[in-house]
Amino acid sequence: MYLYKQNYKSKIAFTLAEVLITLLIIGIVSSIVIPAIINDTQNQEFAILFKKNFGALSDAGRRMMMDNGGTLAGLFSNGNDMANKFGNYLVFTKKCFTGEQGCFYAGTTTWKNLYGDYGWLDHVSYGMNSTAILSNGGTIMFKIDDTNCERVYGIEPSPTRHTCGWIHIDVNGFKRPNILGKDLFALWITKTGIYPFGMANDGYNYCDKTQSYQSSGRGCAAKILAGEKVE
Repeated sequence: MYLYKQNYKSKIAFTLAEVLITLLIIGIVSSIVIPAIINDTQNQEFAILFKKNFGALSDAGRRMMMDNGGTLAGLFSNGNDMANKFGNYLVFTKKCFTGEQGCFYAGTTTWKNLYGDYGWLDHVSYGMNSTAILSNGGTIMFKIDDTNCERVYGIEPSPTRHTCGWIHIDVNGFKRPNILGKDLFALWITKTGIYPFGMANDGYNYCDKTQSYQSSGRGCAAKILAGEKVE
């Protein structure tokens, strides 16, 4: 008589409670990690767009200087003039002169600084500025400070000691988030060219979302051009 030995293998299974707990943990981790990944990816995209736009604006400034005896001084009489002059070196799909709507988001509740407070200026009606839409979909505001480019900001030897005006540029236009230092950036127009806010000695090194000052985010332009991250 042959005897057969039967082998029993233990079976491993999870209870419903264990499965639900596991899913809950995965959901909590995902809710933390995924938004951070999306935010980081979005910031990288904005940084790339800003660098491209800065390159185009910087090149336009250099070409204007060459055509104006090596300086931007005396080239702009007002914000509308800035838009016209830059329009000779950049491609605009639309220009809006002082007070005209359609080229930038209007009002002070349409954008925020890096801290999260609403903006302090209306891009459409602030001063004698003008606005335009770039061929890549970005929107830009030109603000005149001094026709002779002698408005003083910061300390020596910053080029901002000889400022003509400044620019706000939103690299993805009317799309959100419309946050200074994220998709909205500030640039100087000086006698010697175009420079980012937050450069050495300009007095606007504001790129900290934990600080509640009005210009929070303005200094992020220089930080991004230097390859640093804005959280």
